[in-house]
Amino acid sequence: MSNMKERKKVSRDSFLNKFLLTVQGEDNRTMEDVARIFARLHELELADVSNKIEEKEREKYISREQFEAYLLSRDNDLFNPKRERYNKSGMSKPLTEYWISSSHNTYLTGHQLTGISAQLTKLAYRCLELDIWDGGRDEFTGSPVPIVYHGHTMTSKILFEDIITALRTFVLLHPKTYPIVLSLENHCSMPYQQAMASQLRTILGNLLYIPDKISLQGPLPSPLQLRGKVVLKGRRPDDAGDDYDTEEEAEDDDQLTDIMSVKTDKATPSVSVMGTYWERVIPPYHLPSQPVGQGLPQVCQDCPGACQANPLPWHQILFLGQKQPGPEPSHAFVQRNPGFNTLYNQTHISRTFPSGKRIDSSNYSPILAWSVGCQMVALNTQTPDEALRVNDGRFRENGSVGYVLKPSLLMMKVETEARTTHLEIQILSGSCLPKPGGLSDGDCVNPYVKMSLFDCHDGREMYSTQSTNHVTNNGFAPIWNFNDSYHFDVRNSAVAVMQFTVMNKVVSLTKDDEFIASASVPIACMRQGIRSVQLFDENMTRSGAFDFASLLVYVKCDSHQAEI
Repeated sequence: MSNMKERKKVSRDSFLNKFLLTVQGEDNRTMEDVARIFARLHELELADVSNKIEEKEREKYISREQFEAYLLSRDNDLFNPKRERYNKSGMSKPLTEYWISSSHNTYLTGHQLTGISAQLTKLAYRCLELDIWDGGRDEFTGSPVPIVYHGHTMTSKILFEDIITALRTFVLLHPKTYPIVLSLENHCSMPYQQAMASQLRTILGNLLYIPDKISLQGPLPSPLQLRGKVVLKGRRPDDAGDDYDTEEEAEDDDQLTDIMSVKTDKATPSVSVMGTYWERVIPPYHLPSQPVGQGLPQVCQDCPGACQANPLPWHQILFLGQKQPGPEPSHAFVQRNPGFNTLYNQTHISRTFPSGKRIDSSNYSPILAWSVGCQMVALNTQTPDEALRVNDGRFRENGSVGYVLKPSLLMMKVETEARTTHLEIQILSGSCLPKPGGLSDGDCVNPYVKMSLFDCHDGREMYSTQSTNHVTNNGFAPIWNFNDSYHFDVRNSAVAVMQFTVMNKVVSLTKDDEFIASASVPIACMRQGIRSVQLFDENMTRSGAFDFASLLVYVKCDSHQAEI
């Protein structure tokens, strides 16, 4: 009887040497770490007390139930806690050295004002996009009233002034927030541009980042330097006395990139001279020989820094000033010029966004743009899909503040081949898997797990997926075949993301399988060994029915950790 009890206990020595060091590969663990883990586990109130460890043995042992609780806990998460935690010391690099969480058509998400606030807080987006158009005139003053809406669609309209006021309120409530970048897609005529500039200057005041002449000469400021600031990303004319015209955007691919676009919206010089434009260019790439458009409006003379600002050319450099061929699809350009993109993005800011042809608000995979160092990969946030969940996994890193330091591979001056990593995964079991949508009613689920690798190599996207068999009528504690292993070759481990998606097998010829939960983990943030995968609902939240939803997996890499 005593031997059976001993087998139900795990000693400190076994936990450290046989489990943490050998199975989990956590080479830096010590007996002091084990003591802290044991102390936390003994504080848990577990349902099964039949194997409760006596008080005098608590420092030496944990029960089997406590060990199982550890396996499923966040302490044992597949996502490395060191990478998930906020790292203030890593926030002092120039903005060009970060991936920045970015949304496209921000104002289309839910209630427009509360939706923007939610994206800044819960989802931690730090680059928000606004489409600004001519509105009416104020009925009392006759002043121009810029409005925000998705042009040529039936979306509701909202005052530009109201959005900027809501943004000001958010920053005042969160003074230590990292910089919020407003990407202004400006369709306004000159009087409305003047009104925009006036509202930005009046409402935001000192919350608006305005660079001086010295700061325009050197590297871009860091997120730490811009804490509590709003930065405007517009389009800056070539010269402080030049404006330029526009054409409608031509959108020939599922993803476009600002640095490749010629056919831009109308300039906002009154905004640009306020220090809104910090992209640089590498001349000479078809820069226009003749000025385009007419002079700046008078309001520019009243903007701080207007006269002192060093006139920087805009960054739409590749076909600038040409009527054809229009904006080049970024996927095609990256495939032909991956090295140029990577070097360009070491010193310049670029932003990609979904094509307007995506009428269902779906998304493109952000992996390819990230792989060449693009900082702002803007995604539609209205539709939760695989790409949006990949983005969520990327920005779990660094405390979900919306800024993640790019891997050193992308900051090297000499093009370096990414390392290939072989990944082996076993899906062991699940725990507390809810019904689709977190509903309490309905049939028991038939869960299976789909593993999807989002990767890239030599300027091309790579996507591979494998799935387990389904387990019938068991969402509480499904167990899969321990002998089934799934193998993946990761070509760019510094950028690639593995997505675990739990689906409900629907036994019907007319219905598709149903999404239950998912988790996306960058390969560079992944730990090997027997790990818990904390699962999230379709909106990337973990609450209610999803509080304890998780998978237990075994992961083995041919290299312990991706270099980054």
